[in-house]
Amino acid sequence: MHFLSNKITGFLFLFLCGTTLFSVPLLRVGILTDTHVTAEKDSCVLLEKALNLFKKQKVDMIVHAGDIADVYDVKAYRNYRDTFNKIYPEKKTAPREIFAYANHDWMGRKKESVWKVFQDVKKNLGSPNKPYDIVKFKGYTFVLVPEFADMKLYKSMLDKAAKENAGKPLFIVDHMPPADTVFGTKNLPIERRKMLNNYPSAVLICGHKHNDLRSDLSLWQGEFTVIHSGCLQKWRPFLTGTPWQVFNSDMVQIMDVNRNDLTLRRYSLMTQKEYKAEMPRRIPLPFDRKTAPYAPERLLKSIPAPEFPANAKINISIDEKFAVLSFPHARHESGVYFYKVELFRNSNNKKVRIARSDRHGNFTDTQKKQAKFYINRGYFLSDSKYTVRVTPVNFQGKMGKALEQDFSAPPDKQHIICFESKHPAADCKIFLGAKGSKRLMPDKDGCVNIPKGQSIRLVFPGNIWQGKAGTPYRFTLKMRLKEYSSLQRFMSLLNPDPKDSATGRILLPSEEDELKYVFYHSKREDDYNFYLFLMPGGAGKVRFSYVKSERLNR
Repeated sequence: MHFLSNKITGFLFLFLCGTTLFSVPLLRVGILTDTHVTAEKDSCVLLEKALNLFKKQKVDMIVHAGDIADVYDVKAYRNYRDTFNKIYPEKKTAPREIFAYANHDWMGRKKESVWKVFQDVKKNLGSPNKPYDIVKFKGYTFVLVPEFADMKLYKSMLDKAAKENAGKPLFIVDHMPPADTVFGTKNLPIERRKMLNNYPSAVLICGHKHNDLRSDLSLWQGEFTVIHSGCLQKWRPFLTGTPWQVFNSDMVQIMDVNRNDLTLRRYSLMTQKEYKAEMPRRIPLPFDRKTAPYAPERLLKSIPAPEFPANAKINISIDEKFAVLSFPHARHESGVYFYKVELFRNSNNKKVRIARSDRHGNFTDTQKKQAKFYINRGYFLSDSKYTVRVTPVNFQGKMGKALEQDFSAPPDKQHIICFESKHPAADCKIFLGAKGSKRLMPDKDGCVNIPKGQSIRLVFPGNIWQGKAGTPYRFTLKMRLKEYSSLQRFMSLLNPDPKDSATGRILLPSEEDELKYVFYHSKREDDYNFYLFLMPGGAGKVRFSYVKSERLNR
């Protein structure tokens, strides 16, 4: 009897404390972003699934964090509204909607004032909120700002809302995430972050950097809280040394606002299932940085590194184009974020690192047990000995124990060399910027200094990409890049007009080692003439030591 009394007392205590175990949320919000709808009706397929889910879950409000349309288009906004009205035909029972207006909603009319365009977006979409707005709903405040926000106006809105909203979370809907918070924000301008650091109760809901909500990098707590909303579009992870891989995202989330916490639940629209239903994300209220559960430094200490199964090994097979690596995925409760893949050439009993090419892990599909990666044959010299090292990494950057495998490379197939240089700085031209004519000259060590915020391009002599459209090539580059800050640069083989990349964007490591990059590609038009483009980043220096373009024998 005494035991039963204690159980009842315990449950009553939890109830009186306002725990979400028994209570109905004070506010339920459906969150989505980057729908990129078009004039085609079928662009609204995922949107319709999202709205159906929100209706089923009885949300009170729907927050759209921006890039509603792919480009400004009256038909696109009409498609959005028609889809909403199809799911919610009765205005009286429809949830409250709020929108952030963003870059893609301005595209197609960029010669016009962004504010005029956003007013037209509001009109054609049937949106209830202005580009700058403060919305009060069910006792909570939402500050809405457009992507190209005036920082003084932004701050004045926050000051006003924070004063009136004391003791509650201050919700902000801003398409642009603050710098160095959630996925993809490392290189963003710092102004938003500096300003928001002064508002600890802020809960910023954002989009812009397309992401997958299964990623641990979609939620961040530091001086305040950032909730990334994923996307209903394609997204590309930033992995060092590897061209962007393209993935689809079909996820939205539902936020329950409770007295003592925010509860975030993530859903796949294609399966209509909740991701990790047994472990929704809970953000305690009020905010306390000392105990914030999603602070990066706290997660770094508490979450273990991924580890390979016992007796795991790398199997390697080599064909005409690739060395194929296969091995069991490392184990981790969130899946592996990525694998750091390094290649070493063995010479005189020493391992010399020649390449790094990180690869996507299995966090989007933790049921996938086996990994398979490809390394271009152009990395290998014939009849040489190599070691490949694969290190699993979690979202916080914590590395598990690596696997290593030695192997030998058979003779490579001969191809037609269109251009080869062991002294690219002398045989090619290096220019500052994407279009400028200012040449950069190497110093006595062959290094070229790159100013902060500037790009450079390595232009090859003549047209080394000889052949008709569709002709296959293999491009080889050896380069040493050193950055003087935490910013990283992207590299691309780029045709200037029309602007078209042969390789996609490749995130470059800032390291002292000279590293090798090898890519297969083809050109879409006969007259394409690519140059090597290093995109803007921090101040640094680069040394090009080898370039080769080969036309492949079919």
